[in-house]
Amino acid sequence: MASQLLINIKKSLEPLFFGAVGVLAFAPFSFKYALFVSYTYVIYRVFKLKNNNDTYDIFLWAIGFWGIGTSWIIVSIYYYGNVSLIGSISLFVILMLGCISLFFLPIILIKKVFKNFSDNFLISVPAILIVVELGRYYFLGGFPWLLPGYIFLDTPFQSLYGLIGVSGLSVLFYFLATVNVLLISKKVYMIFLNIVLFTCLLLPNIFTQSAGDEDSINFSVIQPSTDPFTKFDIDYVKKIEDEFIYLSSLANKETDILVWPEAPMPYTTESKRYKDLISRIDKPLVTGFFSTKEGYLYNSVVNSEQSAIYNKRKLVPFGEYIPFERYLRGLIAFFDMPMSNITRGNLAVEMDVGHKTFTPLVCFDIVFREIVRKDVKSSNYIINVSNDTWFGNSFGPYQHLEISRIRAAENHIPIIRATNDGISALISSNGTIVDYIGKGESGILNVKLVPTDVRTFYNSYGDLFTYFYILIVFLLMFLGRMRNA
Repeated sequence: MASQLLINIKKSLEPLFFGAVGVLAFAPFSFKYALFVSYTYVIYRVFKLKNNNDTYDIFLWAIGFWGIGTSWIIVSIYYYGNVSLIGSISLFVILMLGCISLFFLPIILIKKVFKNFSDNFLISVPAILIVVELGRYYFLGGFPWLLPGYIFLDTPFQSLYGLIGVSGLSVLFYFLATVNVLLISKKVYMIFLNIVLFTCLLLPNIFTQSAGDEDSINFSVIQPSTDPFTKFDIDYVKKIEDEFIYLSSLANKETDILVWPEAPMPYTTESKRYKDLISRIDKPLVTGFFSTKEGYLYNSVVNSEQSAIYNKRKLVPFGEYIPFERYLRGLIAFFDMPMSNITRGNLAVEMDVGHKTFTPLVCFDIVFREIVRKDVKSSNYIINVSNDTWFGNSFGPYQHLEISRIRAAENHIPIIRATNDGISALISSNGTIVDYIGKGESGILNVKLVPTDVRTFYNSYGDLFTYFYILIVFLLMFLGRMRNA
């Protein structure tokens, strides 16, 4: 009886372990080969191994992968939201189950429709997995986290972002993992393939381009590293204002544009206090700030040289707006935080403060590839203001920076990233970090950005490669099923 219990526990821990291992492939760990180990396991268990426990196995694998991979969410809810541990865990579980359900349910459904994968295993399994990935992207309110295509950053494959984008590289990943599964019984060939994969993922990206200083723009990015709660305390607001003014005074004489992070103050652009603060700056300033229009509150990007305002389009649930607000607001203190009733913006904006044109984006906006791809077609660079303070020292800020770098590489556009407590950075048009201020540090980042107006194939055509691949594969699978009917 006891031995059987131990066997059952071992069987349950195995998929959990292999799911959790995959998280090591992403920032801040970046042990990229770990994701091949993780996905080789789950593809083998679900598609190749003939057993009756595939639903159970994939569910446990997804718990390990998504539970660990999105654990940074609980930091903002528990440590910064003053929510009880039980309440924090409950909200985290709801979000995690959303990711899990859109991973394993479609796979089980497709398996029931297409029962035989033996004929087209090598092309059908990657197609199924990329459809599941796109489903999560489009139907979960858009949560493009932990995508396999991300792991090719800083490898020789990085130049492919500008051709086929993250989804295309996810297809490549799924294909290689499926090859691994097919060869798993032929140990010599499997070892050879894995040595090649392991080596390629360790090699640095050799296809980098050096940018000259011609037509460069001088930026000074302010990272104050202030406590996110003190800005809502009237006794500390003056201190925060003085910190911004002091750090801004350290800008180089050659600085063309100052950049402050997302929503650094508790008041709006319509207030007298905002106008007084801006009047103390003697250089063009781009900053995140709260703004209001017709009684609605927005999380915006504004600048001192124009009346144009950009309003954030992808809001963070429970941080900037409350789902099911009628029932939750007032229930616990986290849902009554100041500025937690933001209105969603719906328009792209292009700004010009005298030094080429740029696309402003707020925080979470930049992780959505279609938003970035469409917004930057005529821009010369991106200014992304953010506040990753809410995620503490968890995985969140590092993965947010990783995704921002991929947006630069996909579209061949440089990015200025200004955050409250890190990681502020200049990202070149090929996704390389030129310079940065580390997490938790306070200071000023003086950098030269080289604007670009040359876009990539991916920027013009988006996920065309991925959609074409899916169409061909599912057509072949359907015709094969019709022949066998």
